[in-house]
Amino acid sequence: MSIKKIIKQGSNSFLQIDGSKFYCYGYKITSQQDVEQIIKGLWKENKKAVHICYGYVLEKNNQIFEKFDDDNEPKNSAGKRILTSITNNNFINTLVVVVRYKTKSLLGLGLLSRCYFNVAELLLKDNNNFLEYKNTTIVEVQIKNPKNLSSLLNFIKANKLEIISQSNDFIVLNVDDDVKKILENTFIKK
Repeated sequence: MSIKKIIKQGSNSFLQIDGSKFYCYGYKITSQQDVEQIIKGLWKENKKAVHICYGYVLEKNNQIFEKFDDDNEPKNSAGKRILTSITNNNFINTLVVVVRYKTKSLLGLGLLSRCYFNVAELLLKDNNNFLEYKNTTIVEVQIKNPKNLSSLLNFIKANKLEIISQSNDFIVLNVDDDVKKILENTFIKK
């Protein structure tokens, strides 16, 4: 079984062929709403772009959702090729977007399709652009005394954990299975 990967925020790549420029961006996503906001923002930033195509793979409640958009490029020539690259490289909770600028020259369907695939591959195969994906769960840690709180906050900071919510009585964290075991043994007394 291949290791699942997740894209690092800020990952990008670029390809230029015959006057067409393909800017590729990778985003970590947690919902369909993330995708909609990112695409809307990219259209605002790239008003002269002719196409903004994308593909994504999202895991929610142990179900995998895949989607792509060709943004008026020929059917299955852009978004589907991006999605193919994402799935072939074992990415999850990842959105890959290609912003295309072009001159008057046409690329032809085969070359166009390869350009979208290749720019996505450049992004996804770069070792600096991804982390190993670990399945996470939500854990609630009750705070019984200030000393426990101080130790817990230091542990959260040292391990760069994601706090979902907190109150005076508890902190809810999103953690992987290894960290969950440490929390249970150290901070969650049964």
